[in-house]
Amino acid sequence: MLVYFLGYSLQFYIKHFYDDLYIGGDIYANDRTQVAPEGINFRGDYMYELGYSGLIIKPKFGKKIWDIRDNYSLIYFKEHGGPNQVFQIEYIGPYTYQIINRGKCLEYKPYKREYETTFCNRMARNQKFAFIKTEEEEIYRTYG
Repeated sequence: MLVYFLGYSLQFYIKHFYDDLYIGGDIYANDRTQVAPEGINFRGDYMYELGYSGLIIKPKFGKKIWDIRDNYSLIYFKEHGGPNQVFQIEYIGPYTYQIINRGKCLEYKPYKREYETTFCNRMARNQKFAFIKTEEEEIYRTYG
């Protein structure tokens, strides 16, 4: 089941479901910046907007959005409207979601400390994310 959110004003954090890591990274450096895992103090604060074929995910602050570079690596980049900047969110269990771009799932690669797209696997721990609106909500929605 693909989940589409309606509206624009919701802000949220994206947490690894099983770890104390959040999706973040430096949104102000260079033309393109690698999206990176962060601790709670440096986590990214995200918003979304509904695009033609899915969601555009962007930091609350800054002008870049999520972009899949070279068909696998998640970066921040200026908006250009390509399919590599449109995402779907798929519900896979209680408070657990996969983030999908062009049929492949976002997966955290701990040995590289970055995110890449790969074949979807509902059992893969590093493909599971929680969308957190408040810190209190985090206690009940994740095991981290």
